Amino acid sequence: MKECYFFDSTIGRFWIVLHEHLWHVLYRDEYLGAYSHPTQAVEDISRGHELSLSSGIDPSDLDIPHDLARWQRSQVAWPKS
Repeated sequence: MKECYFFDSTIGRFWIVLHEHLWHVLYRDEYLGAYSHPTQAVEDISRGHELSLSSGIDPSDLDIPHDLARWQRSQVAWPKS
């Protein structure tokens, strides 16, 4: 099981998952990047920095919180096969 954070936006769930010492950002089947700390990932997701969804939606338009404390913390089996 991997430590993770997730947030349910109006278009679906965003994940930040710890794997091999990096925090990986995922949305549905899209891999959006890796970060050394989850707060960095949250900042980029919430502000739309360096992230683009295949749908063309700008994550900064989704009211995703930039405060990691407002994300849910959990554990997940990842990577999924």
